[in-house]
Amino acid sequence: MIIKEIKFDIVCDEINLNKKINIADRRQSSHPEYNNWDNFQKSLDKAASVLGYCYYPKSFNDYLMSLPGKFSYLNPIEKTFKILGDCKGIIKFAHQHGKSTFSRYSDDYESLRILTTAQPLKHNGKIMIGKNAWPRIELIEHISSLCNGIQNPTVLDAGCGTGLNMYLLAKSKPEMQISGFEYTHSRMASCFINLIYESFYEELFLGDVTKIDLPDESYDVVFSNHVLEQLGQANAEVALKEVFRVCKKGAVLCEPSIHNATAYEKWRMTKLGYCRDLLAITKKIPNCIVKEYKEDTIRYYPNTSYTLVLEKKL
Repeated sequence: MIIKEIKFDIVCDEINLNKKINIADRRQSSHPEYNNWDNFQKSLDKAASVLGYCYYPKSFNDYLMSLPGKFSYLNPIEKTFKILGDCKGIIKFAHQHGKSTFSRYSDDYESLRILTTAQPLKHNGKIMIGKNAWPRIELIEHISSLCNGIQNPTVLDAGCGTGLNMYLLAKSKPEMQISGFEYTHSRMASCFINLIYESFYEELFLGDVTKIDLPDESYDVVFSNHVLEQLGQANAEVALKEVFRVCKKGAVLCEPSIHNATAYEKWRMTKLGYCRDLLAITKKIPNCIVKEYKEDTIRYYPNTSYTLVLEKKL
C-alpha cells in the first residue's frame, strides 16, 4: 500500500485554502495509474478547473431530498424516443468500449450539481421526470436501517465515484463515519473537489472493489450504487464476496437484476455485459442472510435496479 501526502494549493479569488490530502493507493500494482502521483496531482488540478470550488449549504441537500407531491409523467411518444436514444447510446458505447457503458479508466469529472439535473425515472411502474438525487433516497434509508443500534456507525462507499452518495448520506445521517474509495484518479479527484468544504468523511482512498485491500470486518456497513453492474457476472461475484468480507454488520447494494426485468432491460444488460443476478451469488457466500431484495421504488429509466440488503449471521 502506497500512502502519499499531497499539498493542494487552491488559487481562487473567493477563497484562500492550502489543503493537504493524505491518500492511500490500495489498488493492485497492475493498475495503469498505480503509484503515479504526478498524474493524480494533474487530475486534482483538472477537477478544480472543471468543477470549481462550490460550497453547498444544508438547504441544497434539503432541496435534493424533497419529493414533490405531483410528478411530470412522460407520454408514450416521449417514452419511445427515450428508449430509441438509449438504445443508440448502448450500441455506440458497446462498439467503442466492448461490453461496458464506459471505460473503467475514463477521464470523468462531475459536480454535485448533477444531482439537481432532471431525467426520466421509473416510479412505481410509471415513467416520470425527476431529479438525479431521488433514486438515491431509498439507498440511504436502507443503509440507515442496517446501522440501527450501532453508535456512530462506520460506513464504506465501495466505488464512491465523485462523492454524490457520500454527500447525501452524510447530510442526512451526520452521526455516520463515512469513507469511500474509487478506481481511477479523475473520479477520486472529483470527489475531493466536490467535498472540498466538507469534513464529514474519515478517509478517501484509491481501491479496487474486486480486491479491497482492507482487513475483514473493517466497517460496520459497506454499500455500493451501480458499481458492480459493469464488472460482469463473474467479477461481480468476486466483488460481492469482497464487500461482504469487509463489512461487520452487513451490506447494501443497488444494481440491475434480471428479476422482473422487461425484454428491453434484459437486452440492455446482455449487450453491456452487466452482471445480471446478484441474488444468485449470495447463495455462495457463507453466513450471508438476505434481509431484503426488492425492485427500487424510484429508479433511473430504463435501467433496471434492485436493492439487495445483506446481513452476517451472528
